[in-house]
Amino acid sequence: MGTKLSTQSYIRARYRPSSKRPSTANSHSASHLDNFDNKKQISSSTSFDKFTRSQPLYRQVSTTHMDTDSRFGHSPRELDEDRMNATHFALKALFGANFLNTVQQTIDFDSKSTRVLDVGCGTGTWIMDMATEFPNTEFVGIDRVHIFPAAIRPPNATFKLVDVRDGLPFEDNTFDLVNTRLFLLDLTATLWPEFIKEVLRITKPGGILQMMELQIMDEGDEVVQEFCSKMEQMMLKEDLDPRICEKMGNLISKNGFIPKEEVAKAVPLKGHVLSDEFIYVLDIIFDIARLVAYNTYDLSSESEYQSVKKRYIQSRKQSTDVKWWWIAGQKPMA
Repeated sequence: MGTKLSTQSYIRARYRPSSKRPSTANSHSASHLDNFDNKKQISSSTSFDKFTRSQPLYRQVSTTHMDTDSRFGHSPRELDEDRMNATHFALKALFGANFLNTVQQTIDFDSKSTRVLDVGCGTGTWIMDMATEFPNTEFVGIDRVHIFPAAIRPPNATFKLVDVRDGLPFEDNTFDLVNTRLFLLDLTATLWPEFIKEVLRITKPGGILQMMELQIMDEGDEVVQEFCSKMEQMMLKEDLDPRICEKMGNLISKNGFIPKEEVAKAVPLKGHVLSDEFIYVLDIIFDIARLVAYNTYDLSSESEYQSVKKRYIQSRKQSTDVKWWWIAGQKPMA
């Protein structure tokens, strides 16, 4: 209990938005980027050239991929940074660790030869937390937007700009552990298998893929059901799978990994010690995806949007929980 309360206090003190929060730079000098052993970077050997370069609605409003939204007078990127940081520590409190038991039993974090990759690292919170805890392990974080730390970081943590739709620029059998989180709005149903195959390629034999996704479909009351129904329709139209969290085991099994562990945890949004933290996360996600709400409810003003958001969040508080799915798969030894 003490650890959880400490985590909550940290989230509130560090990651609640502030009007004085400095803006994120739109561009960064190449000198601020770390090179991950350039001699070992290669082009993808899989069919990632089939990845679409278009930007449908959900990619325009999803994680880590937006600049300032002048239409609404706020920066979704700043909101998303707060959301990612708060999410990390809330999930660590919920599950009690940054990795599953399978990872603990398989990966030797005390070995200097151990390499870990975080795909879609965002602000780098998971990497920074892990690198501090395990100083002998080499950690690499990649994302297609530079919001990860440019200077202040543990010496065993590096970050690199990479768009996974172009493949993963690492040699075969490079990493002992590959971690991913919240790709449900970034990869289409068509592209998920190609992504898993590419992760398989860069994972060492016997290495682990760890994936976490949020269940966004919820039964709830009529307000929640209506929103989820419309959200599902829009996602399917964009070839996004709204129920990917329930299919991860089958997905990794069909694409080369051996499923080893699956854990699902639900947090009631009323009365749980972490309720406030996950409601805060949902609130920010709703703001990031406001274009979805505008399209879903045919809104025409900010006041209409705020009314819809208030009604939705209140319904989530009273009638639903938030459920997270975590899975680990192992690459065969041969």
